[in-house]
Amino acid sequence: MAEFRSPYDFIVQCLAASSGHTTEDLRHDIHDSRLDWEAIIQTANAEMVLPALCARIQDLGLTPDLPADISEFFLGVQELNRERNQQIISETIRIARLLNEIGIEPVVLKGAAYLLAGVYKDLSARFIGDLDLLLPASMLTKAVEVLANDGYVAGEVNFGHHYFPLRRQQEVWVELHHSLGGGTSRSILPAPEMLKNSISRDFDGARLRVPSPNDLVIHHVLHAQIHQAHSEGIWPTLRTVYDLVCLQNRFERAIDWTSIAQQFRVNRREGALAAHLLLCEEVLGMKKPIPIRKTVLFQLRWQHIKMLRRFPAVRRMDPLYLFSRFVITRARRFGNLLRIAAGRKYLLRTPFRASFYLHRMHELLRIFRAATAPPHASERSGAASEDVNQ
Repeated sequence: MAEFRSPYDFIVQCLAASSGHTTEDLRHDIHDSRLDWEAIIQTANAEMVLPALCARIQDLGLTPDLPADISEFFLGVQELNRERNQQIISETIRIARLLNEIGIEPVVLKGAAYLLAGVYKDLSARFIGDLDLLLPASMLTKAVEVLANDGYVAGEVNFGHHYFPLRRQQEVWVELHHSLGGGTSRSILPAPEMLKNSISRDFDGARLRVPSPNDLVIHHVLHAQIHQAHSEGIWPTLRTVYDLVCLQNRFERAIDWTSIAQQFRVNRREGALAAHLLLCEEVLGMKKPIPIRKTVLFQLRWQHIKMLRRFPAVRRMDPLYLFSRFVITRARRFGNLLRIAAGRKYLLRTPFRASFYLHRMHELLRIFRAATAPPHASERSGAASEDVNQ
């Protein structure tokens, strides 16, 4: 009898970029009575690829082989996510029309950009948490005023690289970005450069801009390896890895990997790109598009990542991980506060608010729970995750 595959392995084989696992092998797995569909659904949901799994099984022509109830469930997932994504795209176009009136063509980022750029062939295949738009920093205040006049209200305060999240009634949260991150991210991919390189397109009479293939890839790596270095940078969700696989499949030769590597190299973050490419190769079998320079420093970094992936509980005692998780992220947030007048005013007022100390107590409790939490619920070998990526 063939070796039984875990739910995580089954999902990986369905999504894999390159493997010896054929459609017939997957069909054999589907008919294996030991396959736990409830665990597969739970794992795919935790990895944020349930819609992608449904679409992939359909693309492979395996839907007729599914148990009747699972087939019906998967079709329902696709229908609901397609409807949600259509609503998000409609909302994006609506916002673009409002911003076009004051001379702004917003750049769509992350998941919505992948849909508009055709990275995912099936509209239902990508789960999207919120809508991210990049604007010129000088136009941010005007843009917020326009959206506020149309009924958008602000959520919790954020002094990072985007404005307060905005939402109109019960629609999707909208984040207006004025940069693509702090620190090194600003040098690797400056917002003005992405704005200049983006491609203006017409969507139902609204002008939207889609990032260039290179910038889509760079932003993807920045988000995983620098913004979320303590989570996605070690234990990337399958959605994160699959995004890069789909980007590579969609644009192929249009992506200048040599130029991308150079941008990371001159900013001394070549290791971040190399680590991400190796993780994508390890998880989904994506072939490395460029050679990896395995310096002594990078080899130490890679061995550290492999150790944490194999023994996730070690993170609770690992000084490098704890420093990245609880010190660097807070220092970066503090730096963002100091950078702008509203942030400095917020810092001066904060110590005199009773809610500040109550929040600190809740934060300490959250940190304690995170440190003692079991590994990620998925079936992946030795992986753990504490953050949900957008």
